[in-house]
Amino acid sequence: MPKIRRFSRSRQNGRPEDGGVDDIFADPSQPLPDAPIDRRYRRNQLYKRGPNNQDQERSSATRQGTESTKGPPRKGDRNQSQRRKHLGRNQHRRNANGNSSANHLHQPTGENVTDRKNPLYQPAIDGDGRSDPLQRKQPQPHPNRKKQPSNRMPRRKAQSRQNQQPTVTTDRGENDDHAKTLLWDSPLPCIPLWQEEKMIEFMFQRNGKKERGMMKDKPNFLVTKYKKAVRNLAPSKDERMSLPQVLSLRRHHIKLLNPPKSMPQLGLGTYDVIRESARIFEVVIEEFLKRSSVDYLTEDDQKRKARAEGASLAVTPDFLLRTPVLLRKIRREKPRGKQIVLPGERTIHWIEAKMYYGASSIPHGSTGAVGSVLAQARKYVDRLGEGAFLFMMGCGERLAADLNDVGVSVLDCFGNTVSLERVHEHQRTWCANGEGVILP
Repeated sequence: MPKIRRFSRSRQNGRPEDGGVDDIFADPSQPLPDAPIDRRYRRNQLYKRGPNNQDQERSSATRQGTESTKGPPRKGDRNQSQRRKHLGRNQHRRNANGNSSANHLHQPTGENVTDRKNPLYQPAIDGDGRSDPLQRKQPQPHPNRKKQPSNRMPRRKAQSRQNQQPTVTTDRGENDDHAKTLLWDSPLPCIPLWQEEKMIEFMFQRNGKKERGMMKDKPNFLVTKYKKAVRNLAPSKDERMSLPQVLSLRRHHIKLLNPPKSMPQLGLGTYDVIRESARIFEVVIEEFLKRSSVDYLTEDDQKRKARAEGASLAVTPDFLLRTPVLLRKIRREKPRGKQIVLPGERTIHWIEAKMYYGASSIPHGSTGAVGSVLAQARKYVDRLGEGAFLFMMGCGERLAADLNDVGVSVLDCFGNTVSLERVHEHQRTWCANGEGVILP
C-alpha cells in the first residue's frame, strides 16, 4: 500500500486540526468523505492489480465522479484481460471549439473522452461533420496473430484434387485437326534394360530352366531376398523396378525357357483365372474411357458390327475409338505437383490392354505374350492407324522405343488414371499368399 501524506482529522467534528500533518497508511476502500484526496493517491489506487481491487476502483471512481478504465497491459499477465490506460494520462478533452483542457483528472461522469493512443476510441465524423469520440472503431487483428482455421480448401489443394482424374479437353493443338485431348498421368519412367538383365541373373542363377511355380508358394526368406535385390538396383524407388514387375518378368522368362509347356504345367496358374483377370482389367479401362467421355467400340462391338455389315475383320483391338483422340502424357513434379507435358504426344485410333509387364529382354517373335507384341502393333497400325498399348505393370525402355518407332505409344497404370482395385481382388483368389500379398 503506498505511503501518502494526508491532513490529520479530528474524529469529533471531521475537521483538520491546526497545522497537524501525519504520515499514515490509508485504506483505499475507506476514504473519509470530507478529506481532499491527493492526485498521486488516486492514480496509485487505480493502477492497483488484483480482482479485489477492481471493485474498490469502481466504487472509488464513482464516488469521485470520474470514469475509470483498466490499467495498461503488463508483461507476463497472459491470463488477465488487457488493461486500459488511466484517463489522466495522455488524454485530452475537447470542447466545441476544438481546444484541449488541462483539467483532465476530474472530469464529470459520462463526458465524451478519447484516447489518442488507444485504437478502440478514435474520433469518428458523424453526419454533421463533428467528431463522435464514443463511436467505437472495429478492432483490427494483430499482424503477428495466427489466422483462424477455415473450412475453405486452399487454392493449390483444390486445384490438385480437381486435376487428379485425367479429363478430355476441347483444346485444339497446333498440328491436329480434332477437338479431344486425353491427358494420361505417367509418373514413372520406363525400366532400363540393364535392370532386367541383373534381375534375370539373380532369379535363375540357382535353378535355371527348372525354375517353376508362383512366388506365393515359395518360402518367406526367398521373397525377402527378392525384395533386397530390388532395393539394390537403384537408390530411388522411382528409378528401379518394383516387385510386381520383377515377378511378371520372372513369369515371362519361365515361359521363354520352356516353350512347349503350358502355364498350368509350369505352375503359373490356369488359363481360366488368367483370362478372367485380364477381362476385369479391360472392364476397368472401359470405365475410365466412359468417365473421360471417349467414344469407343469394344472387341465384341466390332465383331457384332462386322456381322451386321457382312464384313470380315483382320484385327480387333480391345478398344477402337470412334473419333481420333490426341494422347498427351503428363507428369507432375514433387512436391508442388507442377504438371509437365512429356514428349511424344500422338493422335491415336485404338487402345490395346496388356495385363503384364512389357519386358525388353524378351526377343521379338519368340513364343509368349511379349514376343508377339511388336508384330501385333504393326498390324494394328497398318489397318487402323496409330494407337497405344496399355501395360498394367509398365514397360521396358527398349520395347517402348521399338513400339514408338512403329507408331504406338506406351501407357501404364502407375498414375491416378485406371483403378486396379477389382483386378487385385480377383488376383488374390489365385496368386496371393496367406496374408493377401499378390505374388504371381
